[in-house]
Amino acid sequence: MSLRENVLKAIANETRLKILEALEKADSKTFIELKSKFGLLDATLSRHLKMLTSSSLVSHIYERNRGQQNPKCYSYYAITRFGKNILKTIKNALEESNMRKPQN
Repeated sequence: MSLRENVLKAIANETRLKILEALEKADSKTFIELKSKFGLLDATLSRHLKMLTSSSLVSHIYERNRGQQNPKCYSYYAITRFGKNILKTIKNALEESNMRKPQN
């Protein structure tokens, strides 16, 4: 599937758009934070995040804390610059569409 097809498929889902908006408002969020915010099952959230990362709208960041005796790995999700641009374009198009609606 091409990037264009992946992006269109990713943004065609309301939950994925809400995830993008949540990531736009925060620098990054963990899987647990997103799960808590949206109340999704692990498998469902994983599927949504996989679609968003494969379409380059979201990046998956791994960090390893080496300063401790028991190092831990942390995993974060963040919206990419491309994702921000796509989300902005969608919001602008919807706003413009609402302004063009005839007033009753």
